[in-house]
Amino acid sequence: MVGPSHREPYPGWIDSLAALSGPIFFGGLGVFNYMIGDGSQVMDMTAVDQVCNHIIIATAYCARKKEKNTCEVYNHSATTLNPLKQIQFKEELNRFYRYHPFEQQVRKPNLSNVKNIPARDFKTKTFHHMPLQAMNALSKLPIVGSKSMNKNLEKMLKVYLTFYTASKRIEWIETGNWKFLNQKIIDIIPMLDKQEQFEFDCDPRNIDWKQYIRDYCIGLQIYVSGQDMPEEKHGFTQLLSMNKDMLDDVKESFKAKEGLRARPYIDEKRIIDD
Repeated sequence: MVGPSHREPYPGWIDSLAALSGPIFFGGLGVFNYMIGDGSQVMDMTAVDQVCNHIIIATAYCARKKEKNTCEVYNHSATTLNPLKQIQFKEELNRFYRYHPFEQQVRKPNLSNVKNIPARDFKTKTFHHMPLQAMNALSKLPIVGSKSMNKNLEKMLKVYLTFYTASKRIEWIETGNWKFLNQKIIDIIPMLDKQEQFEFDCDPRNIDWKQYIRDYCIGLQIYVSGQDMPEEKHGFTQLLSMNKDMLDDVKESFKAKEGLRARPYIDEKRIIDD
């Protein structure tokens, strides 16, 4: 699966929620909480700028070959050269969500593993869909509910159902243990000089997955959701909601009065990501 850029035009640059971007984005919102497997699976993910560079180099190489009537097939994959395991992917995401939360959270993000698809479906329906449906029904009661509360819950339900439907389409990707050979392009890279290897970097071994996943999340926050991300040089300290859960927004809607600004329900604590 093709992810955001590794280096060009910017680290983490991305403009869609395709492939793994959807689970990462909705994971940051607290909508996606379960990954199928025990964490040992190798995930097939690579950077879009490396794929583009790979195409350029492979095309130039094939154009110079004497055999013009052959069809060359090139794979671009990090699964055998620089494998990314699901457990590392999950841990890096949870670490990022904790210290750099998405602004619009449905509940506290916390990715965890489940053994199989039925277990994922059971937990999703029990701990996500059913509570939201119950709260949505309560929001329609004249004394207990309110229009704003019902509107928020309807929106949350729509988000959950949309992502759940989409996640069913990529189950085969999530449950696989992918390994693809990438030897053809690795044989060509040494033919380039050092400057060309830098300008047309397509070597998956150059990806630091910890930094790449962090850039991935920041890219989603900036380029997809439009969230502001001050540069680290400014030395700002973040205020994080440490114990947010899915009931907090509902509790807040009970307190809100017309013409008044409700006080924050959650005590916030300063956290510095050292």
